[in-house]
Amino acid sequence: MSRAEPAEFVVDRQVWTSYRPFLVLGSVGVVLGGLLAAVTGPLALPMGSWAAAYLVLVVGVGQIVLAGGQAFVGGSELASWRVWSEVMAWNLGSGIVLVGGMPGIPVVVAVGGLVLLAALVIFATAVRGGGAAVGLYRFFTLFLAASVAVGVGLSAVRHG
Repeated sequence: MSRAEPAEFVVDRQVWTSYRPFLVLGSVGVVLGGLLAAVTGPLALPMGSWAAAYLVLVVGVGQIVLAGGQAFVGGSELASWRVWSEVMAWNLGSGIVLVGGMPGIPVVVAVGGLVLLAALVIFATAVRGGGAAVGLYRFFTLFLAASVAVGVGLSAVRHG
């Protein structure tokens, strides 16, 4: 009885090229978040630490993990319209949340949250098939969707 070797994870150059916008914008989010964290104390920015964490975790890490997950479980190049829909919705929604969150305007945060939820639907429906990797990816998108709902709720409670 022979054991099957696990499949190799190989993502070719063409696939990674389609994910470049996520990697670039996600990396920019991480760097901007770090820079904001560095100046929050000296500039006495009241919501600076929140914005820094948001930039690093949502704009940066979240975006990179969502795109990397698609590359891993999908393993193929996505249609251009889907990539740009995801990029635009994720980054637009994140920007709206930041614009509403800094001064504490819950309605603006809620609008940004809705755009983020739309992005998560696009991300979740981009992967096909079954298996543990696809299930884990969809669980991650569901976790992020729940996080969006909690964040919008906290904004409403804190500033409403």
